[in-house]
Amino acid sequence: MDEPLSALDATLKQEIIPYLERLHQQLSIPVVYVSHDLEEVKRLADYMVFLEQGRVSQQAYLSNLNLEPQARTQQHYLKAV
Repeated sequence: MDEPLSALDATLKQEIIPYLERLHQQLSIPVVYVSHDLEEVKRLADYMVFLEQGRVSQQAYLSNLNLEPQARTQQHYLKAV
């Protein structure tokens, strides 16, 4: 999914995100989710791959990452699996 919620306002995003969470859980299949919205990614991702200038700069399970903005240099490109 390539930024599926980017054109939605905050209210609609909050309505759709639970559906995406259930979809991932019920189908038990990997989902590649691309987003620049860190809060969105935190809710939906288990594993993250950071891209910088088209190359992988970091990857790890979400629980192993420090996602505070001041701790991250890979702020602009987020790709979640």
